[in-house]
Amino acid sequence: MAGEYYKSKKFEGRDFTKDNLASDEFDQCEFIRCHFSNMDPGAVEFTQCVFRDCDLSALKPTKTTFSDVQFLGCKCIGISFELVNPYLFTVQFDHCNLQFASFFQRKMPNTKFLHCQLQEVDFTEADVEAADFTGSDLTGAKFDNSRLDKADFRQALRFNIDPTKNSLKKAKFSREALSGLLLTFGIVIE
Repeated sequence: MAGEYYKSKKFEGRDFTKDNLASDEFDQCEFIRCHFSNMDPGAVEFTQCVFRDCDLSALKPTKTTFSDVQFLGCKCIGISFELVNPYLFTVQFDHCNLQFASFFQRKMPNTKFLHCQLQEVDFTEADVEAADFTGSDLTGAKFDNSRLDKADFRQALRFNIDPTKNSLKKAKFSREALSGLLLTFGIVIE
């Protein structure tokens, strides 16, 4: 069953939790202060869309497509991004709350996580090569067998990354934050 197709449409203050979006396509649309929490949108496609100040907490994006999508000031707590359609998966986050989200085995090089709350986020086996974590709080974030080559952690906060379990070739760190690479070894830096 074919869904609806929306192009260059603005949705403001809408509660999508009561809608069946299963096969809808949104192209170059903007969502402002909309609610998607605790829903499974199914195989809906978002292409070149912007989500601004939206609540997507506990979204279950099974087979959902996010292609060239920006999340600005959104609440994305507990989203399992490993469930999304991996084809053309490209997202950017700015000033978002992504606590307890999961990017397990997700390929997402060059992704920007700017000034985000990334506490307890799972990046296990994720490819976030050349990602930018500027101003983001990574307290309790899990990096295990993650590809972090060329990633920028110079202004990231409170991360703990084991260099023996992750690929960090040419990753960028500030001198002040080097302790986040040495915690695993029990080294005390004063």
